Amino acid sequence: MWFFKKKRADHALQELVNGLTQALAAKLVSVILYGSRASGEFREESSDVNVFLVLEDLSSEIRQAMAPSIRAWLKAGHAMPVFLQKNELALYAKSLPIEFLDMQDHYKVLFGADVLEGLSIDRSNLRAQCRQELSIKEIKLRQAILLAGENSKRIRNVMLESLSSVLTLYRAVLRLEAEVPKGGKITAARELAERAGIDEDCLERLWNNHVRRETDNAQDLAHHYLAGIERVLVYLDRK
Repeated sequence: MWFFKKKRADHALQELVNGLTQALAAKLVSVILYGSRASGEFREESSDVNVFLVLEDLSSEIRQAMAPSIRAWLKAGHAMPVFLQKNELALYAKSLPIEFLDMQDHYKVLFGADVLEGLSIDRSNLRAQCRQELSIKEIKLRQAILLAGENSKRIRNVMLESLSSVLTLYRAVLRLEAEVPKGGKITAARELAERAGIDEDCLERLWNNHVRRETDNAQDLAHHYLAGIERVLVYLDRK
């Protein structure tokens, strides 16, 4: 079953590239695969296939021309691609350093120019973006865990569904003072855990999906999970 799903994703990617190249011709600058499928952390049951599109312009004609291929991609169950105009790259690389630094770490060009190679990422907004996104994540997690009440399954699902984005933010925080180690997001999270004093065991259990036993205390785990985010926010303020 895993092989079948993987083959379907690869087939859908090729259909997306073929459809866009036929519809857009020279207006399509680049199609880039990034995220977990490029980094080797892809999990069939939970990971998205992330695609970044760069175009010469995004006129209404171009948007209409690319829409059928995008709809077919979404219908196949994949995440909405990110798309920008070529002349917007520098602007977005400055305002969204987390995303662009992560893309530069792991990506594969499926079509066209390698627009990420040599792209200068301005880190001046990195701290502010980390604080803003972690704060929003903390608020939403508190709300979701509160609404889950004493339902352990719902609490576990809330944590598991948020883990990838939380680890992405932890990796971004680590970038503020150290080179991100080679390996997956959990590798960077382990190093940040030592620096910021957060519960590494909690993260490891979530990452390895070892939180489904009936004997697990989901509420206690959620407490440590939230406490870790709080500690990272304090750590950010000290740096």
